[in-house]
Amino acid sequence: GTNSTAQNFYGVPWVIGAKKGFPNLNRIAFESISQWTRRLMVYRPLVRNGWTDYHGKQMFIVGISNSLAVEIWNSYNMAYLRPLYIQADCKMTVQVTNDAGFAPAPFTFNLGGAFFGATNLPASSLQNTGLNPPLTSASKQPKVQSFAVPLQTNVVVLQDSVQIGNQMYVADSTSAAQWNNLPWDNLSDPHWWLNITNRLRCIVMDGGSGGRVVDYVQLNRLDATRYLTQEAVNGANNLGVWTSNLVTGVYWATPTAPMSHGAIQQIQISIGAVPTSSADWANNGLPTGNKAASIAAFQGFMTSSTISSNIMQSPFTPTAKIYQLTKWQANDPLVHYLPEDLNYSGSTITGLIQPPANGIFLQVTSSLYRLNDRYSPWGGNGPRTGWIDFNYDPHLFDTALKDPLVMTSDNWNFPSNQPLNFSWLGQVHRGTPWQTVYLKSADILGTDPTAWQKWSGSANLVLASNSAPVIDRLLLGVLNSLMTTNDPRQLLSVNNPDTNAWLHMLDGFTVLTNSPGQLTLSPVIVSSNSPQAAVIANGISQNRDAQPGRLFKNISDVLGTPELSDTSPFLDTNHLAQIDAGALTDEALEKIPSQLLPLLRLDSIGSMISANGQQLVQFTGDDNYSYAVEASSNLVNWVRVSTNLPINGVFSPSIGTAPGAPQQFYRSILLP
Repeated sequence: GTNSTAQNFYGVPWVIGAKKGFPNLNRIAFESISQWTRRLMVYRPLVRNGWTDYHGKQMFIVGISNSLAVEIWNSYNMAYLRPLYIQADCKMTVQVTNDAGFAPAPFTFNLGGAFFGATNLPASSLQNTGLNPPLTSASKQPKVQSFAVPLQTNVVVLQDSVQIGNQMYVADSTSAAQWNNLPWDNLSDPHWWLNITNRLRCIVMDGGSGGRVVDYVQLNRLDATRYLTQEAVNGANNLGVWTSNLVTGVYWATPTAPMSHGAIQQIQISIGAVPTSSADWANNGLPTGNKAASIAAFQGFMTSSTISSNIMQSPFTPTAKIYQLTKWQANDPLVHYLPEDLNYSGSTITGLIQPPANGIFLQVTSSLYRLNDRYSPWGGNGPRTGWIDFNYDPHLFDTALKDPLVMTSDNWNFPSNQPLNFSWLGQVHRGTPWQTVYLKSADILGTDPTAWQKWSGSANLVLASNSAPVIDRLLLGVLNSLMTTNDPRQLLSVNNPDTNAWLHMLDGFTVLTNSPGQLTLSPVIVSSNSPQAAVIANGISQNRDAQPGRLFKNISDVLGTPELSDTSPFLDTNHLAQIDAGALTDEALEKIPSQLLPLLRLDSIGSMISANGQQLVQFTGDDNYSYAVEASSNLVNWVRVSTNLPINGVFSPSIGTAPGAPQQFYRSILLP
């Protein structure tokens, strides 16, 4: 706009060119720990008359803490030689709610930043990974010194507190006032939820003069949602004390004041009706030395005919302490500018922590300084997969997802000092994990669309499909006219049906070939008389015939011909799906497509359009070249009716469409 701003916006990435040798954001680990306890108070008359006039009230004590860590990784086998300044900061918003009307304002925390989330690393601090692919060892991990963690912190969101109405008060077990403010016979368990949003920024800058940006991300939607009640019900060894369905007719429960099944179970344990072990009490943070005496005392209080005091708290007070660890991880270290790039199945783990152990950083710390679970270059993640585990990852060697033989960041061969052409373009990282701009034929959307969805990290299949490798064909079609300097009159129509014309064009191509069983590539000059050239030409014809209307609508549609790449007759692909890929590099697979595209042109295509209420004929064409429009009534005899120069790729000839005018066929021809 006219009023520029220096503001950055979470979720809007900076686009920074991928260059080898630089450290990158690698992982964000977030752990949310919740703990809540139910205390149960019982009132009864001093002289017992059945269950008449028994009443109860319960107190929930809730505590929440969150841990966050941000990790940088030098994923190369050379130490990073320059100094670095790294800063991570996070705006964390936490909302605690339940269905009993508790919905206070969200808690907001600003973490890290220039004072508490910044690291100055001297030159050569980030060491090399020490990994030598293939990762055939199930225990091989990078050097710890190849990582940096600029931010690792814990936040106590909610100190152990009691909910009274819509407020939280710090829990005090000796305070009668807190009990007095709680209602009697409100013994239904509320359902608790915890919603967390993290907005994170990570800056990696050169520590020398100039302050150049090495890496930068500003992510939103790093969210975590927890249904705390259900987590407790599903937890191990919970003895049924967190089951929330309501029950009537047990103890003093009536239809107007039912009790949760969990509260009833708590009373049953407290009077000894449900056998429990000392471990059961210890796992709920309770002392075990006086367990028997406590049960006997409460049983006497509940059932004796007369007592001296008519209020007593149940001795068994269950506590549920549960953590949820969510990890956002880079698969390919060069791809991490949106949350979807860091998502993967299995990213969230929920488990129990036995009180009183705090376990604050336990899970966050254990997930750092190691290969990501999601890290999966060619051949996969050795430590994660236990080496060649197709049950874990059926796409370890899938060229539709990743470039062959790129087993580490060091294996990238980005273009440098080369002329701009399709071979150059085929070496450019496409911004999805472990893959360059795609010139091959396999279509992962046609064979396994959910595999691409998992690979891309998107929760939406439609959005994931928009970034699939075959979508590059649209880009290639646009770039073809910019990267091809040949006169289109000297190019071959992509829809030319003459097989001999294709054989003639293939003549003289330089391709790479591998001998069966040999892990080497050799250059070969294609001859138009060779059987391999005939296989390719026939494959193009068959692919064209399979298209709607038996026409390629885009120049790059020809790339869907398997014989050009994935099943090239010049390549032995029998060993492609293994760690050595039969020596087949991405360059070898895309050698023919990169030479073919600049020699093709798209036909001038005619269509009817509506403009200003009129039907017009419109043709496509290359700017600055002349096209003749011819008319025929019988598709045999043609007469030129106009000569045209396209503007912005289209032209509309003046064609009579007056009522009563004879019907005509029209075609456009690129003039010599």
